[in-house]
Amino acid sequence: MKGNTKPMNVKVNRHNLKQIKSFRYVGGAIESDGSQQEDIKSRISKGCQTMGTMKKLWRKINLTIETKLKIYNTIAVPQILYGSKTWKIRKIDEKRFMVAEMCCLR
Repeated sequence: MKGNTKPMNVKVNRHNLKQIKSFRYVGGAIESDGSQQEDIKSRISKGCQTMGTMKKLWRKINLTIETKLKIYNTIAVPQILYGSKTWKIRKIDEKRFMVAEMCCLR
């Protein structure tokens, strides 16, 4: 376990429950230390993967910049920011978001 997290012994019907570091709940990663770093990394990765699958569409010359921005704002941004209202954002996370945005918009 990370940090000051102490192992706990929890029994249900005389069976010990396994203590885990993180798990997925409603699409987000819940970590034992309360951090959201894995969830943030996962969201950024999924958004970038989505934009990567759209490369052929993105590279079409006949699409205007406005249309491309609408596509990005409609598809990638919500995927990246899903669950962000509960995140505690650090400076390094801000940099990750900026890098992801630049990567997606190229």
